[in-house]
Amino acid sequence: MRTSLTGPTLSIDGTCRLCRASGAIACRLAPHISVLDGRGSTTQAPGVVLNFEGSEFVGIDAVIAWLRLAGGIGKRASSLLASRPIKAVASRCYRWVARHRHFLG
Repeated sequence: MRTSLTGPTLSIDGTCRLCRASGAIACRLAPHISVLDGRGSTTQAPGVVLNFEGSEFVGIDAVIAWLRLAGGIGKRASSLLASRPIKAVASRCYRWVARHRHFLG
């Protein structure tokens, strides 16, 4: 994974196999976004953190922002995922996966 600190950075939990696999996919789908492992769990929530233009997005909001930055079909998927009813369900699913990520990977 890339460790450049210029531009958007997606931070993941480097101790989690599921997170590392997701980070590898993120690298392939959006090569202009740096992926840093070992920094994804924050005091706010476990999981991914996206830092972009001075803003920090955590959890499902990080996934939505990353998809938007990835472009193409990711941008369309981010719009769908950001809609209120879908985001409510996706947020619960994300929190469950984040809590159980070490057992899922």
